[in-house]
Amino acid sequence: MKFTEEFKNEGLRVRLTVQEKATLRARLSERMALNPASPLVQSPYHFFIFNHVVLQRTFAALILFVFVAGSGGGTSYAAQTALPGDLLYAVKIHVNEFVEIALATTPTAKAEAQAVLAERRVEEAQDLASQGKFTTTVAEQLQLQLDEHVAAAQSLTEVLEIEDPGAAAQISTQLASSLAVNDAVLSHLGEQSPDEETKNTSRKFAVRVRMHATAAAEANKPVKESKRVVLERRSEPVAVAAKAAKVMSIAATTSEPVPQVAAPAPDEGSLSGQAVAAQLKARTRLVLGRIHALSLKDEKLAEYVQTVLASTSVLMSAGDTAFGAADYDTAVVQFDTALQSAVELETYLKAERRFDGALPRVGDIDLLPDND
Repeated sequence: MKFTEEFKNEGLRVRLTVQEKATLRARLSERMALNPASPLVQSPYHFFIFNHVVLQRTFAALILFVFVAGSGGGTSYAAQTALPGDLLYAVKIHVNEFVEIALATTPTAKAEAQAVLAERRVEEAQDLASQGKFTTTVAEQLQLQLDEHVAAAQSLTEVLEIEDPGAAAQISTQLASSLAVNDAVLSHLGEQSPDEETKNTSRKFAVRVRMHATAAAEANKPVKESKRVVLERRSEPVAVAAKAAKVMSIAATTSEPVPQVAAPAPDEGSLSGQAVAAQLKARTRLVLGRIHALSLKDEKLAEYVQTVLASTSVLMSAGDTAFGAADYDTAVVQFDTALQSAVELETYLKAERRFDGALPRVGDIDLLPDND
């Protein structure tokens, strides 16, 4: 009873500020713009086809959600900053994140949601490391969740390569780039901790994060090397069959129509390359826009950010030139490298704001893209 009363009182005390409401509204608008809703055809037997285990989990999460909503709604927002061991952490992962995944209705949105949750688990590890509270038990819990989110993101991305190679490329690039920078941040915070368990646990967890970052980069390697655009790989009969089988197995558990998988027409490679390049360019501009909107008080950091942005701008210009000349392979590489640079910079700046003074200063990091 005491726990319940404390939980309810905590929710009643929390309220969103005007600025927080504006931030949430802006993020929701951005997500809706990037992932427009697609028309759905619902089966007349929809309410009778439920997996028993999924139904149980959904019902449990729904009960918790109703309880939290009844406490004023602010509890859910406050839970966003909760860490493993905190009172509201269960709300964060079983209510907030349950809703995030449920609202992701398209394959692209689902893959992005899983990638975001993977990055969030690493950020929680960073927070605990900075506090000297990153225990072995907590690390094991976070590692299991990290592995699940990364595996889900990569599985969904593989399926996306069939229908939306541009989205698959940008998700892989963003996941690999953000994990790589967060790995370095976690390693640094762990080494600075006076707590030996935190230091050792951070090292081991960082190795796991690095492994996932490398795997994500390797999955996107065909784009970066520009040997072939992502979608062109399915021109191989074996690859087409494998992808089709995977889509069929997933579709078998849903009421959604099964996408038709066929070998591309002779000119489909060029068309797919054009789409991939255009999507990578759009996503890069979105990330760059968020960086430009930041207000940096540290003059040295601001100067370095401008240097990185100028170098990234060169890549974008090169991509535009190649795109205009219908050299889509080159355009893909230029835009993909620019996106990688932008995501790495944004990830570092996010961490820098969270751990002001605890991260390597600008002179000790190198986020400049390779323009050669």
